[in-house]
Amino acid sequence: MVPIISEEYEALKPEEELNSISYSSMSYYFDMEGKRIQRRGTVDDFKAYYQAVKKIMLTEAGCTVLYSYQYGRRFEELIGKDRNYVKGDIARRISEALLYDDRTLFVDNFSIEQVGDDILQVGCRVTSIYGRKRIWEEVRIG
Repeated sequence: MVPIISEEYEALKPEEELNSISYSSMSYYFDMEGKRIQRRGTVDDFKAYYQAVKKIMLTEAGCTVLYSYQYGRRFEELIGKDRNYVKGDIARRISEALLYDDRTLFVDNFSIEQVGDDILQVGCRVTSIYGRKRIWEEVRIG
């Protein structure tokens, strides 16, 4: 079957420029401590982005129908693995998860500390279009 293209639509020529649309980062305020979305409060720009970073780090990729399969972190696969393997791979996994958001420019300056038998405290610097922020995440590996 060959698709039929309507004459109503004209193909773009290579020299024609496409106008990009910049969407607002306006979002409902998410109360992390109370684990509730506030209907009346909103955040924008850096606060909305930082909130998105926290949600990415709290969401296991592929485990919810609310987000695409790529959205979130992939820590579940690390449970029960050798600690040295986990310490070596955790930075890559966090970077991949955060770089999924196009507002993230790069993730670097990782520090990994073991704070319990099965718990790592992972810190990194996230640079976005809004600036830099250091984040910390607790990762269970057992």
